[in-house]
Amino acid sequence: MAYYPPALPDPLAGSTFETAEHRLTSEGDIAPRSRVLNPNHRQTLQLSWTLTEHQFRIFEAWHRWRLHDGVSRFDIAWCGRAGRARFIAPVQASLNGSSWSLSSEAEIDYAVSAVY
Repeated sequence: MAYYPPALPDPLAGSTFETAEHRLTSEGDIAPRSRVLNPNHRQTLQLSWTLTEHQFRIFEAWHRWRLHDGVSRFDIAWCGRAGRARFIAPVQASLNGSSWSLSSEAEIDYAVSAVY
């Protein structure tokens, strides 16, 4: 399993959390019933980084070779929480003077790390 490189700073993250995901609602005798099909709700994060040239090269190599161009999942420990993440959008990068600005979207599964 790939892991987030310790040489890189943690991303700035804005998150959303949807609790209605993976629920099935059916009509009951008295009132509608809801069943949870998958209790493992995932969190979606908007990620952004500001990296130096050296950090950008590390990120680029990690993303390409360890994550197979962003397809594979990877272990994280961001904001004091461990979990497993995967990119769900392409990483966008732009050079601003001497630093790189990167942004992407990721899906974080915090429950998986408790199992393994």
